[in-house]
Amino acid sequence: MKTRQYTDTAVNIKKIKILESFGLSASYNLSADSFNLSPIGMNARTTLFDMVSLTASGTFDPYLMNDQGIRIAKYSLTENGKIARLTSASGSVGFNLNRQKGNKKSLKGTVEQVKEINDHPDDYVDFSVPYNLSVNYSIAYSRPTNEKGNLSQIVGFNGDISLTEHWKITFNSGYDFQTKKQSYTSLGFYRDLHCWEMRLNWVPFGYQATYYFQINVKSSVLQDLKLTKKNDRYDNF
Repeated sequence: MKTRQYTDTAVNIKKIKILESFGLSASYNLSADSFNLSPIGMNARTTLFDMVSLTASGTFDPYLMNDQGIRIAKYSLTENGKIARLTSASGSVGFNLNRQKGNKKSLKGTVEQVKEINDHPDDYVDFSVPYNLSVNYSIAYSRPTNEKGNLSQIVGFNGDISLTEHWKITFNSGYDFQTKKQSYTSLGFYRDLHCWEMRLNWVPFGYQATYYFQINVKSSVLQDLKLTKKNDRYDNF
């Protein structure tokens, strides 16, 4: 969609996303004796306000199902006027809050080194970004038979915070509305020690409760020079 933005000197045209993608998929097997038509898939995706992402998908069965929950080779459209039966659907809403400032620039590194950092930002710790937060809500529905469908809802969040110039904390957690329990949770602590670096990854509770601590030299030439300490769920067996 295009909108006009009026200023004192000109009229600018701004493009606003309504629907980024929409797809339908199906196939027909000419050599099959029955059930030639495959389930019909649908998916859609868009972004609102350049920060809120929306996704949706669904699967539809074009064939009928009898009272015993068994598919029969009769089209739903010809028997009861319905195009297909919804067997599963899912959707999600997510947004990200951060203080990213685009590609990094530095006079200390070579052009190749700066390009490597910008091409693989997840491999490096950026202390110039004070915070980063991502939140996602997902809902899923499944009804493969005539029985009552199953519904699941989960909200998750992850991000990081730079406490000081050399300290960064990362976090990942969520909540399952069906089980009424907190989902997989992990915390990470990173300390820049100039030529050295320290990392602590901790899963505080649950079946996968673990911790992993490491101090190592930053230089890739001395990557084997490190001290590690860990405890995982297998230590209890």
